[in-house]
Amino acid sequence: MKWVLAWCCWVMSSLALATEFVTDNGTRVEWVSESQDLRPGQTHWLGLSITPAEGWHTYWRNAGAAGAPASLDVAPNPAVVIGGLRWPAPQRKVFEGLNVYGYESSVLLAMPVVLTQAQSIELTGQASWLVCKELCIPESAQLTIRLQPGEGQPSDQARRFAQTRAKWPASDPLEGLWDTANGRASVALPGGATQGQWAFFPYQNDIWPAEQYQEVQAFDGRVVFDVNSSQTWPKGELVHVSSGQSWRVNFQPGSVARSMALGWMALGAFIGGLILNLMPCVFPVLSIKAMGLASLSGMQRTQRRLKGHAFLAGVLTSFAVLGAVLLVLKQAGAAIGWGFQLQSVWFVGAMALLMAALAASMLGFFKLGGAFMGIGQSLTQKPGYQSEFYTGVLAVLVASPCTAPFMGPALGFALASEAWVLMTILLSLGLGFAAPMWLIHQFEGPAHWLPRPGAWMETLQHVLAFPMLATAAWLAWVAARQLGVTVQMGWFLAPVLLAFLWYAFHRFSRSIAGVLAGVLLAVSAWAYWPAQARGVQWQPFSDEALLQAQDMDQTVLVNVTADWCISCLSNERLVFADPEVGGVPGVVWLKADWTDYDPSITAYLDEFGRAGVPLYVVYRGGQSRVLPQLLTVNEVVTAVTAP
Repeated sequence: MKWVLAWCCWVMSSLALATEFVTDNGTRVEWVSESQDLRPGQTHWLGLSITPAEGWHTYWRNAGAAGAPASLDVAPNPAVVIGGLRWPAPQRKVFEGLNVYGYESSVLLAMPVVLTQAQSIELTGQASWLVCKELCIPESAQLTIRLQPGEGQPSDQARRFAQTRAKWPASDPLEGLWDTANGRASVALPGGATQGQWAFFPYQNDIWPAEQYQEVQAFDGRVVFDVNSSQTWPKGELVHVSSGQSWRVNFQPGSVARSMALGWMALGAFIGGLILNLMPCVFPVLSIKAMGLASLSGMQRTQRRLKGHAFLAGVLTSFAVLGAVLLVLKQAGAAIGWGFQLQSVWFVGAMALLMAALAASMLGFFKLGGAFMGIGQSLTQKPGYQSEFYTGVLAVLVASPCTAPFMGPALGFALASEAWVLMTILLSLGLGFAAPMWLIHQFEGPAHWLPRPGAWMETLQHVLAFPMLATAAWLAWVAARQLGVTVQMGWFLAPVLLAFLWYAFHRFSRSIAGVLAGVLLAVSAWAYWPAQARGVQWQPFSDEALLQAQDMDQTVLVNVTADWCISCLSNERLVFADPEVGGVPGVVWLKADWTDYDPSITAYLDEFGRAGVPLYVVYRGGQSRVLPQLLTVNEVVTAVTAP
């Protein structure tokens, strides 16, 4: 019994003990040590741990427009030398209309210590901090910690210190340019990377008023942000929002041209618009585009070119209207993203009815006038310029919610900028989206490739009506999901499939109809076989689930998706449903469903500078990596398994 008591006394004397203080509002404050291996002459780390209660927050070294930072005044002791507090990267929060910098979860403020003597030391410190929710409460407590020199094991706080240390400013600062004449600053990013969302936090509120926080926009390996024309030399930290990594910035005088950023982003938007034509998102309008191309046969040159101009005008008008709506919603304080219109069940329902009406018209049940498409006019070779205009409008409404490569950074830049920049980016995107169809209308070649008008056009019109019906069924399924009705999409598409098979057996020869029936049934059986039984087992996304998985050093793939995003559904059926992907062990698969508006998912998209879906992010080994919008099985398997 005596040796047990002696062992307990030795253990207690070798531990770095800390007192804990809990306030009336639930804030927990501790003074902790990283290690039990405390040796004189070496640097060790202590930490002031502040854990606000849920819904409360505390502040960074510069609190911003309001608030105050925490402090720890340690009573002098000749046996130890203590340094100042080290601050991990903060987050920006709008509190009572003010921009503040701080922490909404537990934070560890570390301080270096060096023991000068090999003796037991008890330190006393006066901690002060401010926590805020609906009101702000200044608090303080006297804390003590006992340091016992000697060899030992890392404490249970070692992991937390390591995580906090990863969010300290890197040892090598970044180089920045400071242009007081133009009120602008620019910082070269580490490695020239622009992935993700960035933020700059000044050490003092002399760069810009804290209530007028400036968004940081990344392009071509740099970030650019507006500043005051103050002659005060700026100091602060650039933070990669998603990872929490930060860098101090050394500013030098120089010229910063924001026009470069706009030029690169406009070019990216144009290229993204071109690629958007190849994304699965455009499937719902392929029938309409095909009918437009079929109508070129035998058309006069001037008439054909005017139809191309009308299509371009419809696309640009639609993007301009979308931009105006985005600006109005932004001014109203709404946090919205690309594709916001399809988050409304009323809009989705209206689109489903419109698609069904267009399909019925193409099947000959009735004819819609030029105000909707003028399909009949197009087929009889009348001018029908309104039909091309509304083709462009409909193409944008259906295809725009998804994003293509190069679109994400451009849209993120646009949504964080002033009105004229937003409209410039959106119109560049529209030009890229409309360019292929416009070019086809300007040259003779495509018209000569098509047979002369005849009965084949009526058959083509009927066949292309069924993809339109499938689109209407898909949109009806999306609306049902938004209304809380849980049902498989196959139940909506089955009537369309049966109707097409009935049409094929009555329109074509039995052999052709039989082949079509076999192909469609085989594809349908493969597509609607329960994906969960074959592939990835998804878990609901939340910030807590992501942090918990990262704390356990697990590989995580976050899938930000929506039922109205065809590219998203395509990736889920072709990639995530594959047994090879679902069989990768030790991966946490999180799905963030953005079908309906969700502020937490919108904020997550903002972290990566994205304005819409799809977004795929892999967390592995303390690093995050964004995958392309169109995935392959090998690409996903490599991303979640590569060292």
